[in-house]
Amino acid sequence: MGHIHKLISLFMRNPMSEDMQGLFAQWLLSEDDKEEKLKALETEWDIMSHEVREDSVSSVARWTRLKRLHRKMGYRKGRPLSGRGVFVSWGAVAACLACMLILPAAAFFLFSVEPEQPLTCYVTSSSGKGDFTLPDGTRVWLNSGSKIEFRGDLSEGESKVALYGEAFFDVTPSDRHFVVDMGDVDVRVLGTEFNARNTDVYGDYQVTLSEGRIQVESESFAPIALSPGQQFSAPRSLETAYVKRVDADDFSSWTKNSITFENRTLEDILTNLEHWYNVDIEMADNVDRSTRISLTLRHESLYKTLELICTLTQSRCVFRDSRHILVTSK
Repeated sequence: MGHIHKLISLFMRNPMSEDMQGLFAQWLLSEDDKEEKLKALETEWDIMSHEVREDSVSSVARWTRLKRLHRKMGYRKGRPLSGRGVFVSWGAVAACLACMLILPAAAFFLFSVEPEQPLTCYVTSSSGKGDFTLPDGTRVWLNSGSKIEFRGDLSEGESKVALYGEAFFDVTPSDRHFVVDMGDVDVRVLGTEFNARNTDVYGDYQVTLSEGRIQVESESFAPIALSPGQQFSAPRSLETAYVKRVDADDFSSWTKNSITFENRTLEDILTNLEHWYNVDIEMADNVDRSTRISLTLRHESLYKTLELICTLTQSRCVFRDSRHILVTSK
C-alpha cells in the first residue's frame, strides 16, 4: 500500500479534530498526485462496500465518513468513482505529504510539500494532549484542541512557529531568536520556558514565563519584556495589555501526568484546572477564593473533579457550555 492510500485509510479509520479534517480535505483536493489519490479513493470505496454491515456501528460509521468526504469534494466537476455516481472536484490548495497518528485520538503530525520550505503541523484533538520535539531541539507540549506549524527545519535565520490554542515551550538555547507567532502578538526568545495561549474561546492572549527572559511584541503596543513569574495578558482587541506576577507553575501544570495540590487556595486550584482541562472557569463574587484544600489529579474527568471540589468547598458548578463554567456558592 502506497503512502497516499495509507493516509486516506488512516483518515477513514481514526477520529480526528476539525482542524485535522480541514487540512486533510485541503490535501485531498490539491492537484498533486491527483490520479493516485483518485485510485486510492476508489480502492477504499470498494473495500468499505465489502466491509460495511448494517449491524456494525464502526463499519457503518466509516462508510458514512467516506460518503461525507465525497460530498465535501463536490459533485459538479470531475469524474465518478467506480461508476457509483460520486464526483470529485479538484481545487488547487496547499498539499500534505504524510499524516501519522502520534497518540490515539489525541495528537497528529502533518508534513506538507512545497519546493523549498515545507510546512510542518502538529495538531491535537479536543480530547488529548501532545508532546513534540521540534527540529531545533525545542520541546513543545500542546494542550487539547491546539496546533503549531512552521516552515523549513528551523535551522536558518530566526526560528518561527505559529500557535493556535495553548502550548508550553522549552526552547533550546541559541544565538538565533525563537519566535512564537500568535496572530497579532509575537513572543521572541533566545532560550527559555514559557506557556502561551492564543484562542478565541477565552477571548485573550496570555503568555506566562517560567524561566529565562522573553519579549512580547505587537504593532498595537511597545515591546514588553517579561521576567520569570510574570504573565502578559491582553484581550483579542489589544486595546489594553497587562503584566502581573503569578505562580508560573499554575499555568504549566497541565503538561504533567498528574498534579498534586497541598493546602492550596481554591483560586489557585481552579487556575490550574482551567489549563489542565482546557476550559474557562469563572468564580462568582460569593465564592470564598481563599478556601484551602488538598487533592491529587491523574486521569479524572472534568465533571468528577469539579464534583469533588464543590463537595469540599460547599459550592456548585454551572456549565454555561462545554468550555465555560461558573463556580458559585450553594
